[in-house]
Amino acid sequence: MSITEKELILPSLQVISDSGDGISTSDLIAELRKKVQLSPEDMEILQWRKDDKFSQKVRKIFAIYWHCQYNCGVYFL
Repeated sequence: MSITEKELILPSLQVISDSGDGISTSDLIAELRKKVQLSPEDMEILQWRKDDKFSQKVRKIFAIYWHCQYNCGVYFL
């Protein structure tokens, strides 16, 4: 079964916290690949793209985070 964005939140926060000075999206994706169990579905390359479903999920989390930071002024998980 494919990992959900919700299941990625806590591992993402842990990696970001452990990084100290912040972390790029690509480095976060690489670190999360070491920490979570990916299904074959997560590793499928997306049509018309060079990345897989897993990296898109992580990028979606970042997009939501930045949207809240600049538009809401309050962070929610």
